[in-house]
Amino acid sequence: GGGRGPTSITSAISNIILATVTPNFRFYQYGVEAVDKQGNTIDSFGRRAQLFDIGMWGSRCKNMPPKELESLKRVVFFKGSFFYSSRPLDGLEQSQLPVTLMDGQASEGDVLRVVNVQCFTKPNEMSNGLPKPKSNPGEVSMDRRCANCTKAFANLDGLMNHCEMTGHSPVFEEGDNDETPRAPSPSVFLGYCNVALTQAMMERMARWGRDFVDPSSFTEPKDRNGNEIGIRVYESYVCSFGMLRPGVGGPAHLALTVDIKAKIMRSKSLLETLCEGGDPNRANFNQKDQAYLKRQWIG
Repeated sequence: GGGRGPTSITSAISNIILATVTPNFRFYQYGVEAVDKQGNTIDSFGRRAQLFDIGMWGSRCKNMPPKELESLKRVVFFKGSFFYSSRPLDGLEQSQLPVTLMDGQASEGDVLRVVNVQCFTKPNEMSNGLPKPKSNPGEVSMDRRCANCTKAFANLDGLMNHCEMTGHSPVFEEGDNDETPRAPSPSVFLGYCNVALTQAMMERMARWGRDFVDPSSFTEPKDRNGNEIGIRVYESYVCSFGMLRPGVGGPAHLALTVDIKAKIMRSKSLLETLCEGGDPNRANFNQKDQAYLKRQWIG
C-alpha cells in the first residue's frame, strides 16, 4: 500500500488477475512457544495473541516512535504458533534466539518466546526450480518499493524521492553476509500473501463475514411506483491469492481472484415502508387499506 503502487491496472475482463512478485521479494516466519507456569503448552489462540500483543507492542516496541510502530504493526501478522513479518525484526535474528517476550511476571506465569526465524522468498514452482540470478560485480538489484514502510512505486524516481525525504531505503537483494532466503512450500507462500491481503482489505473496507464492503457506497432500490423498498445494496468483494500455471511446463504465477457479490441490509422495517414516512407506532390500517397493501406487496 501507499504511493501510486507498482501497477496502473484499474479494470479487468476476468476475475483472475496475474500478479508480479518482485525479484527481491522476501518475508519472514517467526516461530513462537507459549507455556503456562506448569510448563504446559498454551493451546488457546486468544491467550497466545494476548501475550504477543502485550510482549511485542506493549513492552518490546513501546519506545518506538508512534508512526514507526504503526507501520510495523501493518506488516506483522500473528497466527498462533508463529507470526509473519514482511521485513526482519531487530533483535530477533536467528543468532539472538530464543528471545522471551513475556517472562511470566506480569502474565500469571504464562511465558511467550520467539524460538526460530526463517527467511523465505517465492516457491520453486514460480521459477521452475532455477535460482535467482545474482547481479554482476559492481551492480546491485533493488525493487521499486521501500524496505522500511509499505509504500511501492511505479518508477524509480518516485522511490528515490521518497527515500530522500524519509531517510528510508529501497529493498535490495541479499548481500553476501545475509541469510539466503529459502523457497517455501506453496501453502506457506500463499498463507503469507493472503494474510497480508486481508490486512490490506481491512484497512480500506469494512469486513462482512468473509466479504469486504465499502460502507459509504450503496444503492437503495425502488419499487415500480418509485417508492423506496427499505433496503441498501452493497457491492461486496471476496479476494484471495492462488497459484496459476498458464502454460504447460512453464512457471506458476501468483494470481489474485476477485469475486463480486451483493450484500443486502434493511434500512427500514416493512411497517415503516407501509407507513410511507408516517409514525409506525400510530399506524392503523382498516380492512380496505390491508386489502390494498396485500395486493400491492403480495399480489
